Amino acid sequence: MALLAPLTLVDVPPLLDYPNHLARAYALALGAADPALSRMIAPHWTIIPNLAIDAVLPAMLKIWPVHVAGRLLLGVILVLPLLGCAALSRAVLGRRTYWSLASGLVAYNELFLLGFMNFQLSVGLALLFAALWAVWRKTRPFATTSIGMAAAAALFACHLMGLFFYLLLVACIEVTPAWDAVRRRVSPMREVRIAAMRLLPLLPVPVVLYVLSPLGHEAPEIGWWTIRYKMVHVATVFVNYDGVVDGLTAALFAGFMVTCAATGRLRLPFAGALCLAMAAALYLVSPFSFKGTSFLDVRFAAMFGFAMFGLATPLLPARAASLAVLAVLGVFAARTLVVAEIWRRHGAELTELREAIAPVRPGARVLLATVAESDAPDYWRHARGQRLSDGTRTDLHVAALLLIERHAFWPFLFAEPSQQPIRLLPPFDALAAATRNAPNARQLNGRAPAAEDAAVFPLGADWACCYDNVLLLHAGALPGFTDPRLTLLRSTDYAALYGVRETGPTVARLAAPNTAPYAPSIE
Repeated sequence: MALLAPLTLVDVPPLLDYPNHLARAYALALGAADPALSRMIAPHWTIIPNLAIDAVLPAMLKIWPVHVAGRLLLGVILVLPLLGCAALSRAVLGRRTYWSLASGLVAYNELFLLGFMNFQLSVGLALLFAALWAVWRKTRPFATTSIGMAAAAALFACHLMGLFFYLLLVACIEVTPAWDAVRRRVSPMREVRIAAMRLLPLLPVPVVLYVLSPLGHEAPEIGWWTIRYKMVHVATVFVNYDGVVDGLTAALFAGFMVTCAATGRLRLPFAGALCLAMAAALYLVSPFSFKGTSFLDVRFAAMFGFAMFGLATPLLPARAASLAVLAVLGVFAARTLVVAEIWRRHGAELTELREAIAPVRPGARVLLATVAESDAPDYWRHARGQRLSDGTRTDLHVAALLLIERHAFWPFLFAEPSQQPIRLLPPFDALAAATRNAPNARQLNGRAPAAEDAAVFPLGADWACCYDNVLLLHAGALPGFTDPRLTLLRSTDYAALYGVRETGPTVARLAAPNTAPYAPSIE
């Protein structure tokens, strides 16, 4: 109940990608019957390894209001990894452990707060499916393999990294008998053959689906970040909104686990040690981005964090265990209170945003603009609620409410054909491709934009020809912002809405091909 309490404080939690996912689900569920949305968006169902939210949330919207259904699903996503850690701990260690419940410490981790809903859901399912594998592998081998094949196919549809986590977990579980044979100085070949017979059937269906999917035919664009980035994100499961609380949590956790290991009070079976070692190695060698998916390597750090709660447990005497429980509860309370306070304040920002966008008419084309931190350093120095403790902004997709609540066009909807089952219709696809990214106020004002701005905001000074309104987020950071092409319609500290005065060629004149917008989901 404490874990889910922040969801009651705000109807649209400030999770980076979440409003965008919610807008897509809304369009899939209700867009065909809406005169404005049906001209902009159409379903595009195909084989996509990123479908968990799209398969579940539109159906939920037939039953509950959009912001109720979204938070119900977020609640499930929060609880599933905790249940998965508890189930896996029981299956692998042979008994229930309170330590597995301490995974609630990392429920509000960086990837959840970035709104990576499909990934977080797939992590919880991977832990649960792996627990089932560990329990049944000896007594029901045929059923284990059959269910494992179905689980692999389901996780492929949820998220590829969740599928990888499941395969890593079950592979480590299956290798354990071979390792035991080596320790007994007996040939492990029989155990290796059995493990191969159980594991190999899990691969064909996901491999075939991947080859048939649009993602399988995309060019393997790879992006790497520095070693410094790796060091900063190694504790990604502890990243929240407050750097001091996050740092203390990570330090206490690391110190506690190292102390337990050094004193022989940490139970870590071979399957757990191998899984942790593999996750750590993969984090170090993996790229940051691959085929449009960003934060790829950080997901291995998240897997490592959850595996520490599901595959290991400290063995403490009664008094030390009581102190550990009190410490975990205290840290959990502090982290949850930080989330609750940030989310409560975000409710006031949403009220201001809704007030600002109230004049937007259905079918209007609305350009989102932002205020760069370099243009208002004092404002951003105190804007604690819009950033995680590592500096990542979490409100860049909140303007998706334009689509959900005003039925207006917003050019940054996740509609990448290889990642989402939705597409933009002409001429909105061309407009989204030409817009590419949200401009900052300086780029919006520039009649002759700098050359380096062209790749970021290709429309440049031509934006007025294609939009009916401009929504400026964090308008209070630039209270004197004006442009001769704009008329101020509604203003609050958080957002300001402008009408576009200048007329020109319509969006139909854009020469961009019928492609999806540039900004795909980084999930």
